Amino acid sequence: MSSHRHDRNLLFGILALQMNLISRDELLAATNEWITSSRRSLGEILKARRALGEEECSLLEGAVARHVELHGGDIGGSLAGFLSIARATVATRARSQTARDGIVAAGEAPASIARDEAGRGAAEGTTQRYQVLWPHARGGLGEVYVAEDGELHRRVALKEIQPRYAGDPVSRERFVVEAEITGNLEHPGIVPVYGLGWRPDGRPYYAMRFINGEELSKAIRRFHAGDAPDFQGLEFRWLLRRFIDVCNTIAYAHSRGVLHRDIKPGNIMLGPFGETLVMDWGVAKPVGRSEPATGGQAPSAPSDEPTIRPYSGGGGATLRGQAVGTPSYMSPEQAAGELDAMGPASDVYSLGATLYVLLANRPPFAGEPAEVLEDVQRGRFVAPRAIQPRVPRVLEAICRKAMAVQPARRYSSALALADDLERWLADEPVSAWREPWTARLRRWVRRHQPIVAGAAAAVIVAIAALGLAVPVLSIAWRNEAEARRAEAGQRIHAMQKAQEAEKALSFLVQAFRKPDPEVDGRSLKVVDLLDRAVAELDRALSDQPRMQATLWTAIGKTYSGLGMPREAIEVFQRALDRRRGLLGEDHPETLDSD
Repeated sequence: MSSHRHDRNLLFGILALQMNLISRDELLAATNEWITSSRRSLGEILKARRALGEEECSLLEGAVARHVELHGGDIGGSLAGFLSIARATVATRARSQTARDGIVAAGEAPASIARDEAGRGAAEGTTQRYQVLWPHARGGLGEVYVAEDGELHRRVALKEIQPRYAGDPVSRERFVVEAEITGNLEHPGIVPVYGLGWRPDGRPYYAMRFINGEELSKAIRRFHAGDAPDFQGLEFRWLLRRFIDVCNTIAYAHSRGVLHRDIKPGNIMLGPFGETLVMDWGVAKPVGRSEPATGGQAPSAPSDEPTIRPYSGGGGATLRGQAVGTPSYMSPEQAAGELDAMGPASDVYSLGATLYVLLANRPPFAGEPAEVLEDVQRGRFVAPRAIQPRVPRVLEAICRKAMAVQPARRYSSALALADDLERWLADEPVSAWREPWTARLRRWVRRHQPIVAGAAAAVIVAIAALGLAVPVLSIAWRNEAEARRAEAGQRIHAMQKAQEAEKALSFLVQAFRKPDPEVDGRSLKVVDLLDRAVAELDRALSDQPRMQATLWTAIGKTYSGLGMPREAIEVFQRALDRRRGLLGEDHPETLDSD
């Protein structure tokens, strides 16, 4: 393995770790495999282990190239730069601690230190306050570095315009407008800007909070990694709530008169402590406040803050007919370059396209840019359920409404989209889908489970009561038939038996139907009703001990059928005791009960 290739792989791995794209364990495991087999690069091994995706590897390759470029093409020097940066950071912290301890008076840092800081900043292309540590990402216009804030001793993201655009006044104006817009959008879902400045050669830069997290696109791939993603499970609901946070952030920007124009999963960062941040406002455009929404939809929240109007210009350098943004996530009017037609509904469309990725694990459009732009304008995309049949129909309807070709047919605001998603999470009807009666019935059943369970228990009790009554009635009817051929006394006796059976059935029905105030508010079980019937027999039918014994026997058989031998034995014993006292030890019914 050549030294050049070796150093480049090491630099690739270090940058991947520093940019929080992989963990230390993932890097160590991949490095061990790379050392033992030189046939594949470290990046290929990390991809094979699914620690990195194709897009992340491309990003890292660009970061490696840029880092080497910053060190004059010397890869060895680029690696050594990490050590020098670490030493410089430690030295800066040490000097700050010394000043706090009173060894150096506050505000009286030696001139040599100031000259050293300024000299190193000029030599390494950094500012006096911010010390560049390593490249982090590159966009269409700017590039982002991780830097050390020498005054507050914290990690920050330092964004500056790419050298190839530094001489273009339009590009520089757009870069500054991006900084001003981002700095004026003060919302938990937008990265705070710490300051804006210019290098000696006039190149603008600005510092902002460094986000230690992952892109939404990576979280979506992880959710869909299994064979059967669970759209009712906790992980999906967590992702959907993050997406709702994005909708609220975009609604705030609209309330300040700003369009993002490049919403996509790669521009949404998920922090480790619940942060959801909308990134890269590089093509954002201040267009003034939108009109209040109508038609019964949730309007954008009113804002007491002023409409954003950047001092550096209106950000209107985009030419009519020029598409700005990412083709797969553009609205039809954005893809056609119809600037006058663009408004909050354009961002709502991009939110719908982002929701599409969450459901289908792929963008709604793919292919050559010209082909994609045409498909976007015509609304030709595959429905999410055709790709992933497990997607709930309601969520597909919400997605398709947000991605309607005509702006007037989309959600009236990002808040209206968020509201429908909240309703789905809460199992409420949504505006985007006219649900069938079966769906309404299922919702009613889910919300009234105690009533449904009680009704089901009543049906079971009725069946059980019939099962107890039928044998008794059968005996009575048979005796009545025999009584027709017997003497009058036998007929009377049979009629008495029938009356007793009917009374037994009436007792069972009334015992099972009678409400119990002690169990109101919860579902009754068959066993509860049988227990109640046993207790009722001690009081009821006291003048008919033989009927009591018969019913106790029937209830005992029911207990036995339910697999409750202890309860069955207890009521069988009651029936035996009653027959012994009434009929004697040698009577056939007593012997049959024994």
